[in-house]
Amino acid sequence: MLQAATAAARIDAVYVSTDCPEIAAVVRALDLGVQLIDRPAALATDAASTEAVMLHFIEQVPCERLVTIQATSPQRIAADLDAALARFERDRLDSLLSAVRTKRFFWQDDATPINDDPPQRPCRQDIAGTLMENRHADYRLDSLAVA
Repeated sequence: MLQAATAAARIDAVYVSTDCPEIAAVVRALDLGVQLIDRPAALATDAASTEAVMLHFIEQVPCERLVTIQATSPQRIAADLDAALARFERDRLDSLLSAVRTKRFFWQDDATPINDDPPQRPCRQDIAGTLMENRHADYRLDSLAVA
């Protein structure tokens, strides 16, 4: 992920926000020119939002554009980042996120189908599917744009 970010032509600088000395040591050892931001303890909890960490970052490093790459998306490649940023610029977007089209059937806890009609169940390949934001898994398929 850090190698992809540093190799992306449209990304000027790469930072890692962390409170963990071990992560900081690994980042330094990679010798990719990645800069470190000390993350406050309050932003290093399971309850801390990505948005709060982003706001902390821009207080530390003023910028015109912020690209946030989740650590849980390790398969990201430079070409994906450059393509997304090219679209961001070309379409004059104010935000862009990556997503994967999932073709799964979902159910409520009470066994009520959310997106399925069991008596007339289609083949998964025949349904349009739903876009799911890439946060905790990484698939390079689709993207959503907000203008």
